[in-house]
Amino acid sequence: WLAWVISVLSLVALLVSLRIFLRSQKPGLRSAQDDLDLHRCLADYPGDSLSYFATGNVRQVCFSRDRKAAVSYAVVGDVALAGGDPIGDPASWEDAVSEWLKYVYRAGHVPGVISCSNTGARVFRAAGFRIRAMGDEAIVVVDDFNSNLPTTKPLQEARRRVQRAGVD
Repeated sequence: WLAWVISVLSLVALLVSLRIFLRSQKPGLRSAQDDLDLHRCLADYPGDSLSYFATGNVRQVCFSRDRKAAVSYAVVGDVALAGGDPIGDPASWEDAVSEWLKYVYRAGHVPGVISCSNTGARVFRAAGFRIRAMGDEAIVVVDDFNSNLPTTKPLQEARRRVQRAGVD
């Protein structure tokens, strides 16, 4: 009987673990109204270079109460990871972040944000996030680029490392 009890408990533990592992892996379903409001926010306030990714079907959105701004995020495991700044009217960003955090905590997720601007970082900091600098975007105008300038020395070194590794 002891082996039977241990087998049943092991099966229950396995099923519970599998359920927890798979519960957040489904893409979020947005309503047609959510998609319309999201595209309206993007049209009215184009935002940064990451704003377009909010329209992906694996992204979920949480709107401010006036629906003039939204936080775009994806759930990975137990983390609700927002990408970039909130979308829409900057005057409604704080409310969108607040509504998003309420939803995330009710759902039992851990909130996180990646790749937001300085303006977005201030809004997330006001909501209680700790901010860590990760880097910055670079825009290279190919016609004006000269890899022989002294200011591109780090780029030249990185290129040599990649070539030594056998990548062409």
